[in-house]
Amino acid sequence: NIAFYPNPATNYIIIESPQTATLEILNVQGQAILQQQIQQGKTDINLSSLAKGVYILRLCRNDRTEVTRIIKE
Repeated sequence: NIAFYPNPATNYIIIESPQTATLEILNVQGQAILQQQIQQGKTDINLSSLAKGVYILRLCRNDRTEVTRIIKE
């Protein structure tokens, strides 16, 4: 399983993944705001350029996709 914290977030989130994955952060309209590859282990994601609000975090790895919401304060 992939873990991410803190939520709600201010300037960054940390993602812990057991394997490499593709990260996408989408706005509530479904538009991709951020896309990047993350490596196995801990990865810091900078959210400081995002406006306050609710975003969708989508992680795709091999044959699995995980989707959750994050709140930017």
